Amino acid sequence: MSIVTTAERPAAPETPLIDDVTVALLGGRFAVRELPGGLIALDITAPKGTAVEIRLAVPLRDAVGFWHPACGWERTLLADWAGRIHTSLIKGAPVGCLYETSGATMLAFAAQDPVIETELVFGISEATKRFVVHLHLTAGDGPYTLAFAPRATSVATALRSLRGRLAETAALPPLPTPAAGRAPVYSTWYAFGQDVHADAVEAEAAHAADLGCGTLILDDGWVAGGNKRGYAWAGDWAVDTAKFPDLAGHVRRVKELGMAYLVWVAPLLLGPESAAWERMRDLAPLPSRTAPGAHVLDPRRPEVRAHIVALCAGMVADHGLDGLKIDFLDDAQIYAGDGEDIGLAMTVLLDELRVALQAIRPGIMIELRQPYLGHGMAAYGNLLRATDCPADAVANRVRTLDTGLLALGGAVHSDMLMWDPDGSPESAARQLLSVLTSVPQLSSRLDRLRDDHRAALAF
Repeated sequence: MSIVTTAERPAAPETPLIDDVTVALLGGRFAVRELPGGLIALDITAPKGTAVEIRLAVPLRDAVGFWHPACGWERTLLADWAGRIHTSLIKGAPVGCLYETSGATMLAFAAQDPVIETELVFGISEATKRFVVHLHLTAGDGPYTLAFAPRATSVATALRSLRGRLAETAALPPLPTPAAGRAPVYSTWYAFGQDVHADAVEAEAAHAADLGCGTLILDDGWVAGGNKRGYAWAGDWAVDTAKFPDLAGHVRRVKELGMAYLVWVAPLLLGPESAAWERMRDLAPLPSRTAPGAHVLDPRRPEVRAHIVALCAGMVADHGLDGLKIDFLDDAQIYAGDGEDIGLAMTVLLDELRVALQAIRPGIMIELRQPYLGHGMAAYGNLLRATDCPADAVANRVRTLDTGLLALGGAVHSDMLMWDPDGSPESAARQLLSVLTSVPQLSSRLDRLRDDHRAALAF
């Protein structure tokens, strides 16, 4: 019989931990330490390779919601048979915060190790009438530590305390953020789709620079063969010279306007229509769940890591780029639970990529997006973007705020802003107003704006 609810799991003795929270442990031993600022640390030790289960529980009282980095809209109280998330370096993070009607927190925790694959089972235990969180993981070389914040007035307050602890214990410092990373951005994606050409992009860049944008991101459409949705063509990453006869020259002209220049790439994707398919197909055994038509290169393979580092470094060096928008990193999660830990493999890859890119371009800019914005990714990206929510101002506000709650460094960026060109100027302004706690990314055709839209945007 498969286990459905937490009440069906083997019993284990519970110990008071902090406030009303209790802890139970299967598969190891634990010790509790006091940390500065009223935080506490729970250190779990077990022989390497041991299956560990950490159980947290708190009385329901007046609980109304549970926040975690991948919650999206679903932050209401689920039953414990419904709450399931699988995290690793490139998918969410083992962090959570239960809060009550007043907004005050009842349970706030964060794993110091954001890398290893971890399953979180959470929700209301119908049997015990409590909110529970069970973390399942495999013990590594050293202790596994959870940090807990005491009861706080809000989720933001509790997570601010935890962020400080996570920053102190991070393996690498956050990737430094140049000034251009905090200036408004112009992205070609919603404005042009894949129909990008050097002349049109340069003309838009001039309009964007006049508005005060400090960065341009050339999104999908610049790659030879990449003229249709889906990603069966992905893998070669050669420039479409019909659109960009001299990409390096084009980049230089845009940079002369005072803008930094980034290019989109999805280096883990490999499609059967690419020239690289026959040569590399054995390195990409599984199809992507999110990029139609493509398979996913397995980053646990050293030759895959070497390929990706060479590809990205070559793009920056060859075209004079200031950085990259790196997409679909979370697709590597498809290999989770199958042999070598995917989080550890991605750490090796991203460590190598960070070194290579900083050597070529000190002050490199790397855009990452939800859901691969856990605290472990601060070392590898400095533009932290809300995931796609075209024309949804409310979603953009929620997602940028969620991103900021766990950001150890970098600049939080909105998803690209688009709106109905025939709508009211108020509807256009609403898109921008919703994300003013972050760095806005514009993605409407500036050369085609109505005068009232242009005036609202300029203001």
